[in-house]
Amino acid sequence: MGRDGFSLIEMMVVVALMGILLAIATLSFNDFSRKSRIEGQVKTLYSDLANVRSEAMFRRAGRFTQITPNLFSVYSSNSLLGQPVRTTILKNTVVTNESEVRFNERGLLVDADGLLLDHSIFICISGDNSAGLDSIIIGMANIQMGKRNGACDQASITTK
Repeated sequence: MGRDGFSLIEMMVVVALMGILLAIATLSFNDFSRKSRIEGQVKTLYSDLANVRSEAMFRRAGRFTQITPNLFSVYSSNSLLGQPVRTTILKNTVVTNESEVRFNERGLLVDADGLLLDHSIFICISGDNSAGLDSIIIGMANIQMGKRNGACDQASITTK
């Protein structure tokens, strides 16, 4: 007698295999989405900081930014006076060694008194992650993105 179609067991095996493949694909997609969100946030912060630095040089006036774990604010002067010009809500929590980033009229990193800062500022996405970029180093005259391997400090960040 000839067989027409598939047996119930064959269909159950195919459905089970499809379920397993779908579960693997979903986990991979979630990981990819998380990495993409982290890298996107780092690139946005990098771009905003570079823009603030160039505005300070172009307008020949100091600029000020404030970074909290979930908020990035840009001010039109070099102090907290007035309302921020731009505020960005950070979807991924950040850790930083300084909550304030100031640039003088020459675009150099300075402290609250206007003196050149003698150390770098680090901004890192908190927690372990597999993203290619998850940190920013702001030096006296440059800004770099990198990958953190451990703590949020100079020795643990490899710049790209």
